[in-house]
This record gives sequence, C-alpha cells and structure tokens, in this order.
Amino acid sequence: MPVPLLPRSGRANRPRTGAEQVVGHWLEGDESPVCNTGGFVENLSVARHGVDDLTLVWDYSESPTLAKLVQLPYVESLRGRVLGGRGAFGKWESELGRHYATYSDRTQRLSVQLKLADEGELTSPDDLQGSVERFVAYTLAVRGLEPYSLAFVTRVDVSADLACDSLTGRKIIDGMAAVRLSGGRRVEAVGDPRSTVYFLPRRGRAKLARTYDRNLLTGEGEPYGLIRLEAQWKFRYGQLPIAALTPGALANLWLMRFGKDEVNATVERLPREQQAIALGQRVSAGEMKAGQAARMHLLVDLDRLGVARTALGDRIYSAWRREARLLGLAKSDVGDVPLDVELAALIGPAREVWDGYLLPYLQPPADREP
Repeated sequence: MPVPLLPRSGRANRPRTGAEQVVGHWLEGDESPVCNTGGFVENLSVARHGVDDLTLVWDYSESPTLAKLVQLPYVESLRGRVLGGRGAFGKWESELGRHYATYSDRTQRLSVQLKLADEGELTSPDDLQGSVERFVAYTLAVRGLEPYSLAFVTRVDVSADLACDSLTGRKIIDGMAAVRLSGGRRVEAVGDPRSTVYFLPRRGRAKLARTYDRNLLTGEGEPYGLIRLEAQWKFRYGQLPIAALTPGALANLWLMRFGKDEVNATVERLPREQQAIALGQRVSAGEMKAGQAARMHLLVDLDRLGVARTALGDRIYSAWRREARLLGLAKSDVGDVPLDVELAALIGPAREVWDGYLLPYLQPPADREP
C-alpha cells in the first residue's frame, strides 16, 4: 500500500520529483587523472544495494520487560548505558551480539544500531522488515526483552555498490568531489589518494551522504574497484516508524541524495588556458548564451582563487553558482587538472536499480484520471 503523500516545506518553487513523493513529509526543516567517459562505461555494474546501518529505538516505559532490561550488564557513557562488558582477554562484548545497544534511564528507551547483514554486505530492501522481525524474535524476545512499543528509525544508511575497473572508480570519486550540489550544499573530499567524498549541508558538519572506495577501506580487491554511494539520513524519535521503510521509501531516500535532480549529469572543470575557448565553443554550439559564458568565465576564475563569495557577495554568488551547476561546470581550485565526467553514465546503473522500486508508487490509482 503506498505511503500517503503530504506536501513538503521549502520546495514550493519547483515541482516535486519522484524522489520526494514517498517519504518527503518526514523531512521537515538536511591529483586526479584527466577524465572523459565519452558517455560509455565498461565493466560497471551494481554489485549490491540495500541498507547498511539502521538504528531503531523502542520505548520501554510501559513494557513489562523493563525490569529485566535494566538488570543487564553495562558501562556508563554520555549516551546512557552501553549494554555489554569485558569478555575473554578483556575484549568488549555487546550484550546483543553484533548489535550495539544503549539504554537511557532518562527516557527509558532502548536504542540499537543493527547489523542485519554479513560484514561488507547490505540488507536487501525486500528483506528489511523480515530482518528486523527476526532480530526482535531471536535476539530480544529470547532474552526476555521483547518490546511492547513501536520501533522508530533514528538513522538509516541506504547504499548502492558499483563494481568497476580502477579507472572508472576513480572517475566516480573525482566527479563527486567536483560536483555542484543543489540548495547550497557542499562537498568535502578526504584521503591521500582521494578515496572518500562527503556531501555536507550548507552550514554545519553533519554528513548527508558519502561516496567512497570500499576496497581501499577494507584493503581487499583492486583499488577503486568497488564504489559505495551511501545516503545517510537521521530522524527524530517518533518521526519515522520502521514499518514505513518500504522498498519504495528506501529508494526515495537514496534518490534524494544521488538522483538526477540532486547530482547534475555532467561535471566539467576547464584548464585555465583553455577556459575562454571552451566557453566560446559552447556559445557557438548554442549550449549557452554569451552573457552566461562571461559570468561563468569570471566565476570559475574567482572560484579557482578562493575569493568568489567575497568578491561577488552572497546573493550574486549563490545565483551564479546555481547557474554553473545547471551548466555542469565544476568548482576549480589552484592546481586542479582538467576534468570531464559524465556522472549520469557512471552512476546510472545504481539510479536504475533504485528507480525500479518507485514504479509501483508512481502509477496513478485505478479510480482516478492519470
């Protein structure tokens, strides 16, 4: 049954996209090689997709099993009781096995960071509800800790892993590091060599998403051979029940970070000596107007020097930055080399997989006109 659709604040100036229709009402006010894909990518496929981290919270204030819960061994922390203790050879052992659990005496809530899949794997969207039910039955209930309340999501990471050759994987990382995001959001690249790219909000340090090389992280496989695109979401307690995380809702969450309306299809960074010529060619080809080319020429120069916002002021800089994003021009720093990446081709297989889960929700009801 489709999740009911309610209007979402802050998006009144543009039509709602398919990636905003299922869970939008929960989200109230969140040295590179020269690359040219030519629109064709070899050896690129979706190795897996689904849920990585999932944190659920249960309220035990009226549960008859509360007395047994508070008797479990724990270590005190700033977040409350961390359930577990020192096992053999002094190694920490969680009271709930692979799952990290904390209990708050103040709120009488149990929070569990669930590891539902094997190490390195993802929980299938179709199996998420069943996996949670098995956790409750075989981990909580058998210990006499069965909750008598709804489970609410406070964090969920929705991911897709792209298996590819090293050159293609590096192109994805470099393209994401140079992309201009909507809504004033920022990117931050880390690692030497560059291996992780974070999406950050306009202000603050909260992580909205990350693109990273799983092989470099684990030390297994060919470098840049397995790229994970991970959408990270946090919710207030009581905002999102676990039952609402249907496959379509999970697809929605991923697409609201990596969909075509969020990450532009082409990322192009121009070398300084060819910048004017390249922009002039785009004017001649009818891809942009002369006034746009002049603005972009100045913006890219000021961006390269790191003084664009100061020189142009917030209002003009924001407007020109949006324009550059639509034209596919990347932010350029001193020392950056040319870059031309078709992100639509590179992450297209992952988008297609998640788009497939939305189709049942986007069909008009049978009793209404399309």
